[in-house]
Amino acid sequence: MKLIFSGYFYKNEKEKLTFAKNIFLNKFPISKNFIVGFHSVNEEESKKLNFDSFNKNNPTDVITLPLYNSLQDIQNLNQSNEEVISDIFICRKIIKSNSLSYGKNLIEEMQLILIHGLLHSIGYTHDEEKKLRTLEETIMKKV
Repeated sequence: MKLIFSGYFYKNEKEKLTFAKNIFLNKFPISKNFIVGFHSVNEEESKKLNFDSFNKNNPTDVITLPLYNSLQDIQNLNQSNEEVISDIFICRKIIKSNSLSYGKNLIEEMQLILIHGLLHSIGYTHDEEKKLRTLEETIMKKV
């Protein structure tokens, strides 16, 4: 799976996020031809996306817009084709604030947000909160 960065990311952030993505792929193998867009947006854009997508009128740290319902749906695609499987939108300002609140550095929080977004991308939702958090923790221990 390719992670395509859009918006402002430092080189070391891209390297650490790519590392986290590779750990994720050890648990959930996905074709190297498949694409996830990883977009950095400001608070105004985050608020608009959150409202348009989820009818919530506030900015948030991460919004994931998956194109498929499950990992099985993704694995049923032609693995040779280039396919976008989701877009993940992050708000750096909120992630930075969260990282300070949780006693992490910015990159650690961004890695967690990426893993969270990737899990949403393959069908895990907050309806299965415990399973989602358990998978996040398992993957983040290896990151």
